Amino acid sequence: MRKGGSVLISAGEGLSDADRVDGGDGGNLVIAGGYEQDVTVMGSGGSVNFETGQSEQGSSGNLLISSASSNHYLSGSISLSTGEGKQGPSGAISLQTGFSDHSAGGVKLHVGETFGYRNGVDVSIATGLTTSSSMKGGTVRITAGEG
Repeated sequence: MRKGGSVLISAGEGLSDADRVDGGDGGNLVIAGGYEQDVTVMGSGGSVNFETGQSEQGSSGNLLISSASSNHYLSGSISLSTGEGKQGPSGAISLQTGFSDHSAGGVKLHVGETFGYRNGVDVSIATGLTTSSSMKGGTVRITAGEG
């Protein structure tokens, strides 16, 4: 049995012994697709794809996106957004599990627990609005499965 090799890409650590107010920030890691610059013909910028390893017999790899913990302050936030469409629609965000002959994977939205004498946090779902008085804003649809 042979196991494939791992790849680690890491930005630099931040440390400041002299400045007690700003302890030094860790370096950023930026992965970006290529910029499409042709002004005469419509092209597309380069995509960035993250895909786990496929498996013939066992499970494919897991994809984990998380911010690290902080010992003394806030943990980092995670933001998932599309860019603006200056002269056309902006991109969509799709969250979907795959099809299965056995049991499809579920989707769970869970807000963390608040400890101590503080209120729990909210979950907000907002549809798109329109600036046109003759059009209507978006709709929220929640549909149960059939069967």
